[in-house]
Amino acid sequence: MLKETTVQSDARRILLDKYLRGEVGRETSPRLRTRRKGTVRASLSQEQLWLHSEEYAAIPEMYTESITIYRTAPLDLNVLQQSLREVLRRHELWRTSFEIKEGQLYQVVEEAAEFPLTVVDLRGCPAGERERKATQIGNAQAQHPFNLHHGPLVRATIVSLGDQQHRLYIDMHQIITDGISAFQVLPTELASLYDSFLAGKPSPLPELTWQFADYAAWQREWLRDAALQTQLDYWRGRFAVPSAPLHWPHDGTRPPLETHRAKIEPFALSREALGELQTMRKKAGISLFASLVAVFAVLLHHYSRQNDFVLGTLAPSGRHRTEFQNLLGYFMNPVPLQVQISGQQTFRELMTQAQETISGAISHGDVPFEQAVQAIGKQPVPGRYPLFRVGISLAPAVAPLPPGWDMTSLDVESGAGRWGLYMVMWESREHVKGRAQFNPDVFTETTIVALLDDFRKLVEISGAKPDHRISDLLTAANIHTPKKPDEERSE
Repeated sequence: MLKETTVQSDARRILLDKYLRGEVGRETSPRLRTRRKGTVRASLSQEQLWLHSEEYAAIPEMYTESITIYRTAPLDLNVLQQSLREVLRRHELWRTSFEIKEGQLYQVVEEAAEFPLTVVDLRGCPAGERERKATQIGNAQAQHPFNLHHGPLVRATIVSLGDQQHRLYIDMHQIITDGISAFQVLPTELASLYDSFLAGKPSPLPELTWQFADYAAWQREWLRDAALQTQLDYWRGRFAVPSAPLHWPHDGTRPPLETHRAKIEPFALSREALGELQTMRKKAGISLFASLVAVFAVLLHHYSRQNDFVLGTLAPSGRHRTEFQNLLGYFMNPVPLQVQISGQQTFRELMTQAQETISGAISHGDVPFEQAVQAIGKQPVPGRYPLFRVGISLAPAVAPLPPGWDMTSLDVESGAGRWGLYMVMWESREHVKGRAQFNPDVFTETTIVALLDDFRKLVEISGAKPDHRISDLLTAANIHTPKKPDEERSE
């Protein structure tokens, strides 16, 4: 457990005050330059995440992201270690820790670092026990905390279940990774490096021209004055009429303070289930994410009996620039999606509305979330995440990997999460996979399983009947009805 010292507490308070006054994003910064050594300023999103990690220091595993890379071929441990070491050499951010100096957060970049690798061999265990033991090992590693002040902020565990069956569990603190990092950059670089080194060849990857520190500098240079004010004005206007919190579930299970415990329920939407929705939304020029958000919104509207509520998602701040697309790093920023829905709307109308809402939020998703919340005028409630506690996102598609390699983010869970319910999905050639991360102190597993079943049914029927009223879609899909809301209940 990380404990906050008095100095750290004071530093966090000073940094938070700067955020709320909007001073952090306005400071003059150097323009893009390469290969910085020593201490460099953190990005605005990193500062935001650091503040939250300090606030919830008693739950450090809440900020751990994990993926599993499968190797279904013989494995050379020395070559694997060499490949991991090269990943660290290429990406400065993955060999950093963080420190406060004069009230500002800095990355401390190490010139050289070793990628921590734990080796576990289960080939001597009974065949029927290996899968269970491998999962236990992956979960245990994911629940081990990182220390932002000392690092390292990434680690790996290789578990061998057979001569040609290996699992590489990689745990990362959120402050150094995002979906593109975990689903695309890391797996492709690691597989490419390993296959090349195994053949006795040099690295096939071009040297990186830019580093994450360059992104942090660019962000600070750009997001100030008029650019910052434009984004803040957008959020003020968007939430000029505030939305109510989502009042669901209604069984009185929500604890007075968020416990941030989390479990994961995997799910998949088959190609058949998605077929008509995919065809319809492509003809309408609607993104897959917007169509899935619309389906989710219909479901929550039905469960909560609310016509106006807020969902959360993550905006990919900075990833649109070509300089930063191949970097490992944290380029994410939470943004609120205000949902306004009526049973008299058609699904097509709601889908178009969702597309516009998402586009506006992501286009103005560079301003740090705390500053957006302040601009909206929302007063924080102790122990509650502001504006929303239910989120949804579409992660990048898993990058194609060479034969003998595959990856997933479904095997391991740290046991903690920032939101009460978070639906994450990603598209493959055959289907959409996903996971519902939920707080078991708020939602029962039965509730989440029912939600996912209802979600699948709505995906199918909304694609088949996009011009039907939402109330009619809910009836046709035979969606289950939760307990009646307690109108007197408040949060």
